Amino acid sequence: RWDRSQVSRIVHETATGIVERFGHIMAWDDQFMTPEYLEQCCAAVHAAGAPLQTIFGFIDGTVRPIARPIRRQELWYNGWKRTHAIKFQGVLIADRIVRISGPHNGKRHDSRIFRESGLLETLINHAHLPNGRRIQLYGDPAYGWNPLITAPFRSVRITDVQRMHNADMSAVRIAVEWCFGKVLALFAWVDFKKNQKLLLQPLGLYYKVAVLLTNCHTCIYGSQVVDLLRVDPPPLETYLRVANQS
Repeated sequence: RWDRSQVSRIVHETATGIVERFGHIMAWDDQFMTPEYLEQCCAAVHAAGAPLQTIFGFIDGTVRPIARPIRRQELWYNGWKRTHAIKFQGVLIADRIVRISGPHNGKRHDSRIFRESGLLETLINHAHLPNGRRIQLYGDPAYGWNPLITAPFRSVRITDVQRMHNADMSAVRIAVEWCFGKVLALFAWVDFKKNQKLLLQPLGLYYKVAVLLTNCHTCIYGSQVVDLLRVDPPPLETYLRVANQS
């Protein structure tokens, strides 16, 4: 019978092996994220109800509560959630989460995480249609407005048209929240605060594995996002790039 330390070591080595072999597929894949594919994503988002025709995905951050750290507690305290936490940033494109950045300390602002993630440079180089037209991610107001990311209108004098625009975009943007929620539904352990011990476990590694396996689950069984955007997930072998491997 294995003791707890042996089980922990096996879990850690398995998670490390998964990320070492497959972690690259959650990055921006130039061969897969072609302008033609991103054009299809824009069409799917627009067909789902978004008034904008140039949104190919959604950016969001997620706050994951952790047990109280034994050192530097103030760095990890998230005042909004009123808990110690780590944060991740992710991008939803079509049916899966890509470009997971983190873990970051719980008090770090989303805009700073975005600046430090390197995502802006990726968008500058790749976020365009076949005709060269720029396309955008959609996020919450923390990410601001620029040619590559757009957000809801914010004003004390917002017009009725702008208010309707925000509501229509919000109804589609919920897809990224569904994706993060599915990770927790399938892997409840990463949402169990008392076991999320910062200095004792590689929390970032385990969360990224949970995201990767959630994407795999979507390839096989679909998801709410697939139903909303009416996209077809790739076969699992294609997603994992193992179809032609021995």
